Amino acid sequence: MVKKFRIKNKRGLSPVITTVLLIALVVVSTSIVFLWFRGMVEEGVTKFGKNIKLVCDDVDFKAEYNAGTLSVVNNGNIPIYNLNLRISSGGNFETREISEISGVDWPETGLAQGGSFAGNIAGEVGSASEMIVSPILVGTSSSGQKTYICGGQYGKELPV
Repeated sequence: MVKKFRIKNKRGLSPVITTVLLIALVVVSTSIVFLWFRGMVEEGVTKFGKNIKLVCDDVDFKAEYNAGTLSVVNNGNIPIYNLNLRISSGGNFETREISEISGVDWPETGLAQGGSFAGNIAGEVGSASEMIVSPILVGTSSSGQKTYICGGQYGKELPV
């Protein structure tokens, strides 16, 4: 007994549609990988020919807060462009740049080596429980000058 196999008339996708779908899949997956890598890679910012993150190690400044007045002295040879104030109160915190505080005359060019600053920030501090002052530096990148906030480990915690 010989069995006859019948080939059913099945239709699949045409080769043109299959090719278009494969090309679209490759383009979408390539775009996803590109955007993922782009998000991981930061633009290189340098200061004095070094990565600006490494320059933060060389920043040396003294900060004191007394009776509403913040006093800062730049003891190092790295210019401090601005200061970042992290003011904590009741479990919450607010971050401000000192040049944004009204009534404070932060030098427009920042604090050069040996430079000093004193300003009344009592209105900003209020009933805060803690304040951390971190330096902000300016470096150069392929797209021009960029500011960089040195992390909390480079900041000074001041009693309020």
